Amino acid sequence: MHDSARTFIDQGMYEDARILIEKVLAVRTRALGAEHPDTLFSMQYLAIVFDDQGKYEDAKILYEKVLVINERALGSDHPNTLSCMHNLACALINQGKYEAAKLLHEKVSAANERVLGPNHPRTLVGLFNLAGVFFSEGKLDDAKCLLEKVLATQEQVLGSDHPDTLLSMNAAAGLLDYQGKYDDAKFLVEKVLATQKRTLGPDHPNTLHTHSSLASLLFDRGELDDAQIINEKILEAYERVLGPNHPDIFRSILVSGLILSDQNKVIDAMAQHERALAGLERILGPKHPDTLMAINMTALLLSDQGKLEDAKFLFHRASSANCGDNKAGRNVEKIFRAREQILGPDHPWTVKYAKYLSMLMQDLGS
Repeated sequence: MHDSARTFIDQGMYEDARILIEKVLAVRTRALGAEHPDTLFSMQYLAIVFDDQGKYEDAKILYEKVLVINERALGSDHPNTLSCMHNLACALINQGKYEAAKLLHEKVSAANERVLGPNHPRTLVGLFNLAGVFFSEGKLDDAKCLLEKVLATQEQVLGSDHPDTLLSMNAAAGLLDYQGKYDDAKFLVEKVLATQKRTLGPDHPNTLHTHSSLASLLFDRGELDDAQIINEKILEAYERVLGPNHPDIFRSILVSGLILSDQNKVIDAMAQHERALAGLERILGPKHPDTLMAINMTALLLSDQGKLEDAKFLFHRASSANCGDNKAGRNVEKIFRAREQILGPDHPWTVKYAKYLSMLMQDLGS
């Protein structure tokens, strides 16, 4: 039955996978006991599905439960233990707990390299996720260097059409976009998207994520009408494929608000910002980085409308959510300064978000 569940997961049919795995887990728990390796295997599979569905806290709880038992029964270097540790680190990333995720990913990457070898797919996926943490921390050179290393190895070991390789290519396109190399980024994103549509299908979550990257890239290029058309298609597909409460839906709604804002459709933009903020806060919580980004973008839109007091109140709410820890804000500053240096002070992106950075620095006490 796990083969069927794996097929459901590979096809992005997460709810079907969840129903099937919960049935298997109930049977195995009753027949074999809660700590039997087969039961733990099913439990970890269920956590993977929760993660894919955006139920990050549920996933984290299950991973932690399985990890404790695996470490005790199998040892810290057993592949099952390392797999669970890796998945837990991914769940922490999804919750915005980057420091804890980084420590765990570094531990897993070192162990995987020692136990499985430097070119093993699991080792490479761990390094890929570590590169993502570096980016979130504003360590852009480290992220770029590690991602290039991972991608080169994946192309050699797995091939250019492998799902893991394609995810790394999409991330590399994101870095090119960030550097203002829009033509190179668009070429790479469209290459990934064409391959994913052919190998995974147009509605697979990985394909939809890449399509979302293309919408964001077009937004950065100022191709607003094309970006909005694609984003609306993605939003419809997300709701159909992932269900109404997946975080990716509200991330796409926020992108829609940003596009509408640049199109000077202020009322529609504010409605999308507020919808995105309500959804992200409900699903991810008030302290998640994506929720805080939605708050900040809403504050920026209010500021553009001249509603400065409302903007400052909302912006301060985001800063206060960090409970006095301004590390997240400093990471945002690092990323902004690095991109400003790449694009220059007169680039539209720099000009647009200079006001955002000014508000951020005021609230951080700079």
